[in-house]
Formats: sequence, C-alpha cells, structure tokens
Amino acid sequence: MRVFRRQPALAPLTTGRIAAWLATRDYESVPMEDGYRVNWEDNSIAFYRDGPERYVLTVRGIYDRTFPSDMRTDLVLLIDDYHRWRPWPKAFVVPDDSGSIRVQATVSVFLEHGVSDDQLAEFLDLGLDTIVSFFVHLREQEM
Repeated sequence: MRVFRRQPALAPLTTGRIAAWLATRDYESVPMEDGYRVNWEDNSIAFYRDGPERYVLTVRGIYDRTFPSDMRTDLVLLIDDYHRWRPWPKAFVVPDDSGSIRVQATVSVFLEHGVSDDQLAEFLDLGLDTIVSFFVHLREQEM
C-alpha cells in the first residue's frame, strides 16, 4: 500500500514573505524595491523579487572591496576556479562609476508556481550562506 505525504501549500513569492524570514533571523534590513538589503560584516546582501512577473527570488551580495580595473583578469580567473568546484553562487565582476571593479555574487530561483515557507527559508539560507562563503574565500585569497 502506498502512503502519500501531504505536500505543503505553495504560495506566491511576496516581499512580505521575505520580510517575515528576515524577522526570524533578527537581521536589520533596509527596504528596497521588491525586497530588502542587509549588511553582512561590510558586505551588502539584498533579498528581492526579480523578473518581469516578480516570481524570481534573488539573493545578491556585493563584496565590500573595490579593485583597480587591471585586476579584472586575476579576479575572473579566481572566480572561474571557484565555480569549478561549487555550483553556487554565480559570481562576476562589475565595473562601477569610478572605473574600478566590484565583485558580486547571486543565487536566483524561479518560483513561478509558488513556494512553501520551508522552501523559501531554504532558498534564502542557501543564497546567504553560499554568498558569504564565497566572500570568505575572497578574503582567504587576500582579495
């Protein structure tokens, strides 16, 4: 005889649900369009809804250092090596307005059909944990 477990109800991704998760973690957050930003040490981490229909959950970290543009190749090689062994986060370099470059990292999940509270917490934790781990790796590489 087969036993079926009741599946948790899926609900749409909302900014309020992201805020509720942040409240359970006691993070001080700053509201932004469709999400929230927190400071993790000196890094900025944003949790927000993205995409045309706002059903993409994105966690994006901005590393606290800027680098001269001539370090771009070294950073890209370091990021590429990191990606060989770890699927998350997606990391990349971005030029800023001053001509320097910054390192950012993201984890995005498409939630078009909704998400349970437990799944949402797992995705948000995954994004935060992998981004922070990547930033720790940068520090260990003296970047």
